[in-house]
Amino acid sequence: MEEKILKIISYNVDGLPLPKFMCSTGRDPKKATEFNAKYLNDSEADIIALQEDFGYHKILKEKISYEYKTIHSGSIPFGDGLSVFSRYPIFNVKRVEWCEANGILRDASDELTPKGFLYCAVEVMKGVYIDVYDLHADAAEADDDVRVRIKQFNQLLSFIESNSKDRAVIVLGDTNTRIGWENSKLRELFVEKHGFKDCWTECCLGGRYQKDMVKLDEYQPFEPDGWDNKFDSLDKVMFRNGKAVSFEALTHDYVKYGTEEEKKVCAELSDHSAAVVTVRMTVDRDALPGDNRVYNTETVNYARKYARRFCKFFKALGLIASDIPSLLKGGKIETK
Repeated sequence: MEEKILKIISYNVDGLPLPKFMCSTGRDPKKATEFNAKYLNDSEADIIALQEDFGYHKILKEKISYEYKTIHSGSIPFGDGLSVFSRYPIFNVKRVEWCEANGILRDASDELTPKGFLYCAVEVMKGVYIDVYDLHADAAEADDDVRVRIKQFNQLLSFIESNSKDRAVIVLGDTNTRIGWENSKLRELFVEKHGFKDCWTECCLGGRYQKDMVKLDEYQPFEPDGWDNKFDSLDKVMFRNGKAVSFEALTHDYVKYGTEEEKKVCAELSDHSAAVVTVRMTVDRDALPGDNRVYNTETVNYARKYARRFCKFFKALGLIASDIPSLLKGGKIETK
């Protein structure tokens, strides 16, 4: 048997390309990204999965000195905001857009960028691969947000069952819900139906999964950074064992990056905390199944890339135009 300790981070970097004067908190997103990049580069994590990596990817790419990283998919409205940085080789990168989202100029405006999930295979040991899924689910709590978020989870799980059956899997990202919220379905879908374990529950609740759903208003006094592991955040790291490869959650922390001096410069580094996890991976090489999968590094098809961007741009314009009449009747623009 072989063992390896993996440190994994999931972090929504709040990289919306907005100028400082448009940020209600006085946040300077460019400067915040520079600070975030420093924290992530110094984290000594093995795998870093980001969400909302939109307008300032160049800074992250330059300052996070990891050898392996996914190719940026573009800013709003072209890209999904998902990126993976790794100390280990990354293969077979695939981005999948949600089949359904909710919100054009309200309910967090999720339809204006192709949010979804990013899949990749990471070779964490010679000849040993784990399948990593970085997701960003629909935001907000309107009835339609809750409905499509559950559909998105089912879409992701269906893909996992087709693509990663019997393989070791890490699912992480911004779920925009919590395992103890009413109607989140994280426990029912991921844990009970598909055999995942949630690192926060394993480490902070001793593996006792919440059966009595916690009402949304019970969380609110603790927002945004007062959970102290009493409540989980929107940011999750979950795992499922594969044949001959198993995981054990060792530690889980929600870390709010930024010193007081840094916050004076840019108000906040992100409206999320980073989910920082360590897991023990155990591999029985003698029991590893045969693997006939071909592992390819990521490349760019520029013709397809720019054709896709053209389509996304005009799709976003069309959605905005369709929503303006209702907005003029008293609606409020909501980007998150």
